[in-house]
Amino acid sequence: MDDKFLRKIESAEWEQVSTAVKNYIHNHRSTKDVALLDVESFGAIAVPPLDVLGFNRVLDLGINNPVSDHDVDAILDFYRANKVRRFFINVSPVAMPGNVAETLSAKGFRHYNNWAQMCYTLPAEIEPISSELEARPAHSEDKETFAYIINRAFEWPGYAGELVAASIGLPNWIHFIIYEGAEPISAAAMYTAGDIGSLVIGGTLEKHRGKGAQKLLINYRSRKAIEAGCKYLVTETAEDLPERPSPSYRNMIKSGFELAYIRPNWIYEF
Repeated sequence: MDDKFLRKIESAEWEQVSTAVKNYIHNHRSTKDVALLDVESFGAIAVPPLDVLGFNRVLDLGINNPVSDHDVDAILDFYRANKVRRFFINVSPVAMPGNVAETLSAKGFRHYNNWAQMCYTLPAEIEPISSELEARPAHSEDKETFAYIINRAFEWPGYAGELVAASIGLPNWIHFIIYEGAEPISAAAMYTAGDIGSLVIGGTLEKHRGKGAQKLLINYRSRKAIEAGCKYLVTETAEDLPERPSPSYRNMIKSGFELAYIRPNWIYEF
């Protein structure tokens, strides 16, 4: 995979994050609990009440322009103003210039962990798998159910799931709920950007795990991505390490995904 394709993956991720957050802010104009900074050099989201790094992070840094000290200072000012306790920056291996890690270290950041960016080249057609579970598209009336499943699956508090569910119905977004009979047990979302489909999130209620919901979600989203004209599926997960195995990573490998690249996360704590 060349650098141009890796940059396209990074830009697609910020596109899906920013559209969802902007929509949430638009529909909750009185909220001060969600903030977004979208500039040419990077994108940043802040959700101060949630001490979850996935909701307090910087993306797209150094993808369109080389990182400068001014950029890093602007990032720190943004999170300081929003009273965030900690946040991190997802640093792509193609971020410009090549010494981004040194720049961040000099500003007080430290390496926290790595995420694995996974990629699957879609075939022309994928057959639906046989399952006793049923995947159905989620609509606006399903937002509460979708949010509930995501919150319970990831043990997130309050409106974290609402923030994710707020993108239901937006252009290029596709949301699904898996049912066992009449009971909703799993939920997932996908965002399409050109020929890339991003598996944004997927979670299953704990008591229903091991029934094949995740396998069905990947199959269903893969087929929907092909219908949308995508050539690739991408997703990110925890790095698989001997001392800290990642079941999600291994499930992606079993589903045909390959490791595209490792992306370091640099954390800052106030």
